[in-house]
Amino acid sequence: MVLNAIVPTLNIEIMNKKKQIMKDGSNGYRFEVVSKRNGKYIPLRYELEGIKRIITVTSSLIAMYNNPSICLMIDEFDSGIFIRGVD
Repeated sequence: MVLNAIVPTLNIEIMNKKKQIMKDGSNGYRFEVVSKRNGKYIPLRYELEGIKRIITVTSSLIAMYNNPSICLMIDEFDSGIFIRGVD
């Protein structure tokens, strides 16, 4: 998996998949996306912003790689990423 090459301890899984009736009356599913690290599950909505950004960009890069008609542009990728020197 590509994501494991970037963040070796991270896996993404779907949990709590349940059938439900949608607003329009059709059948649908409700589920939760979670990250799994070192045997512990964390709902993706509580994951670090940097990890969520890596997941989003990685999925976009994979889509671009698999479809030559896609042009991916990333603006301000490093926004919110801070590097601090160690003295």
